[in-house]
Parts: sequence; C-alpha cells; structure tokens
Amino acid sequence: MLPVQGEIDRIVFESDLVRIGAFRCHPEHPSFQDTGPAGNYCFVFPRTAVEIQHEDEPAFVANPNVVTFYNAGQVYWRNPISPEGDRCDWFGVDPGLVRDALRAYDSVVDDRPERLFQFSRGWSDAQSYLLQRRLFNWVTGSKAVDSLAVEW
Repeated sequence: MLPVQGEIDRIVFESDLVRIGAFRCHPEHPSFQDTGPAGNYCFVFPRTAVEIQHEDEPAFVANPNVVTFYNAGQVYWRNPISPEGDRCDWFGVDPGLVRDALRAYDSVVDDRPERLFQFSRGWSDAQSYLLQRRLFNWVTGSKAVDSLAVEW
C-alpha cells in the first residue's frame, strides 16, 4: 500500500479519528517545493533530510531526529537536502484529539481552534521513532487492521 510510481502522497490507513499517510516526493517532481497547505492536523516523521519552512517562520532541517507539526491549512514549502527528496510518514489526527492531548501542556489551546500546534517541530527520541515505524509497518503490511488498536 505504498505510493506507486508518480503518486507522491498516499493514505495507508484511515478511521474516523486517525489518518496515516506515506509521502514520497523526488526533488525533480514539479510539486516538490509546494504541495499546498496541510490537509489535517498532523505530525510527520521524516525518513530523509529536507528543509521545511512554515509560513512566517524561518526554515529548519527536518530529518529522522525531528518530528514536524502542521495545523490544518498550514502553508509551508520544502527544499531538497537528500538526493532522495522528501520521504516521510505522516499521522493526521482529529482536531478534538489534538486539543485534548495538548491541553495538559497548553492551558489556552481552546482559545485558538485554528492553530492548535504552536510549534512547528520537536525532537524525536529513538523509542518514539521505533513505535511509529512499527505502527506504520503494521498498517501497511496487514490485511485487516483494527481501528481501535491504531487509535489507542
């Protein structure tokens, strides 16, 4: 269920609360720099190094050590670093779940429903990276995936 040749973004799992996708875009692809605004609230685990610039913020390097965060509708651009381009796995989450998760760390998250994430990136530890790889491999390699197990 990974992207076929020519397809750069593919949803590999979807439930009412979670959407998981595989993004694979070579630097030569005409949409490499700008694939449009983010479609969901999501966090992304890069598999290659790429420069990301969110609108009104300085550019930064995303790589397997850096998880990137996007608000729904987030405008951003990318520039190549790796010759493979941008290869990442993304996890789109229902806005209510994002709000609930952030509320413990951000008491005013409810005051800005259009910009739940106040940060564009964070460090990824080895355990988190491994867990998301296992989840991604499970949903792409299984014929029957239990939505509740993914959402938990």
